[in-house]
Amino acid sequence: MLRWKKSLTFRLPGLLAIEGFDEEIVETLRNRARDAILTMAIASEEKLEEVSDDMRNLDGVDSRYARKLAEAGVTTRDDFGGTCR
Repeated sequence: MLRWKKSLTFRLPGLLAIEGFDEEIVETLRNRARDAILTMAIASEEKLEEVSDDMRNLDGVDSRYARKLAEAGVTTRDDFGGTCR
């Protein structure tokens, strides 16, 4: 599971200091940000599921590295070998 930094949390007093922002707008922004982060996390996990078992079992390939490779379109050992040319 991905771990998101706490710095992504919007602080209510800070946003309320912006002219024209009320609590309803701030809450809407927070909800949209939360939804966007959740969508990105789900998409990242789905990419990880595309990685073949032989690729996952390759020495030095942990889930974080496998996820990055999958995001670049490298999901099999053959794909990985093709990047070395």
